[in-house]
Amino acid sequence: MDGQSYTDKIVALALASGQEQKEAQYCANKTDGNKKWFLPALGQLNIMYNRVTDVQNGLTEVPHATQLTLSNYYWSSTEVNSLSAWFLRPSDGSTNNYFKETVRIFRCFAHF
Repeated sequence: MDGQSYTDKIVALALASGQEQKEAQYCANKTDGNKKWFLPALGQLNIMYNRVTDVQNGLTEVPHATQLTLSNYYWSSTEVNSLSAWFLRPSDGSTNNYFKETVRIFRCFAHF
């Protein structure tokens, strides 16, 4: 449930090892006012799934925001092990894990 902490750890590990973790690094480097952005943990994506209609409606009120693609799996910052991480599909809350090299979409979160 702590995507912020997971993102910070992923980015620090990537910098120390010289490996790229593009999704986590993108979220950590995102600037939008004073908000600190992060790659959400699986539990946070599950909350999004439980409120997906409210999230979609809210996104219509945010300038330049895009709707969630409900049928796609979204990356989480929750690792299964050093090689794979958890994903969640907003259309049905289905979770799965894939190798970290798998191309999937992601969504940065911020605390408001």
